[in-house]
Amino acid sequence: MSMIILIIGVMATVYVLPVTGPFKLSGAIILIVTLAITLFIGSRIGLSVCVILSFIILALPFWYPLVQSDTNFLPASYSPIMFTLLLIMLTAVTGYIRDQVVTTYGKHAELAERLQQLVAVDTETWLDNDERFLLEVQAEFDRIQRHGGEFTVILYQIPGLRGFESRHGKTEYEWFLNYFSDQLHLMTRRTDKKYRIDVETFGLVMPLTPIDEAGEVMSRFDEVLKEYELLSGDFLTFDSRLTSLTINLQEGTERINEVIRLVRHLQTNENDRLRQEFDQSSTNVNL
Repeated sequence: MSMIILIIGVMATVYVLPVTGPFKLSGAIILIVTLAITLFIGSRIGLSVCVILSFIILALPFWYPLVQSDTNFLPASYSPIMFTLLLIMLTAVTGYIRDQVVTTYGKHAELAERLQQLVAVDTETWLDNDERFLLEVQAEFDRIQRHGGEFTVILYQIPGLRGFESRHGKTEYEWFLNYFSDQLHLMTRRTDKKYRIDVETFGLVMPLTPIDEAGEVMSRFDEVLKEYELLSGDFLTFDSRLTSLTINLQEGTERINEVIRLVRHLQTNENDRLRQEFDQSSTNVNL
């Protein structure tokens, strides 16, 4: 509705512009500049410029005869009052449209952030995802800055898990994820935060835990997948890689940056893999 009013207003303003002389061009320039300022800078600045220009336009018929002997230079169709009223109305409508767009964009960004927080879980294991992991690491670091202490971050990778479903089927894959998720909860404390960072990488944040106390948990990781039995009765042995970092006040910032680099590297690899799969599927469809 606002856009319709703006279009009609612009047409009406152009209609009342003087049809001859330089005033038609100057009026069009005033209209364009005022609306552009309102649209791109803000309604307050736009209205301020509009008020200043309105005073100039309304005063034009009074001061022009003082500096020009030829008073007939002003076109007969020149209507400063009508032009000024339309200019103010258009500026107000343009400012309203801009404010609505800015407000809508802000609400959209807020909803997108809230949606990301709501769906910040891995749908296969229902563990929190990589973004939650980074937020928790930063929150724990903020806590030790206030109260002291240290905490341990563990990244546990299972190479080959990405191709597990294609080799053994969806049922075996889902069964394995349920098994590993259960084991992850059993071999850690309730206060330890569990995450799935990417397809093959799981993470732990262990509050108030130095590296020597986390050693017992890390040794359990080696045992949990040492000999895994499939539903078919066959046994598998998984290779695994474990990375652990203890974060304290002395080396906190450096260690936090190292964790972020590791996670971002995993995210980049995962995005590249998904892009390649998409490109490959698109090629197959075209063929």
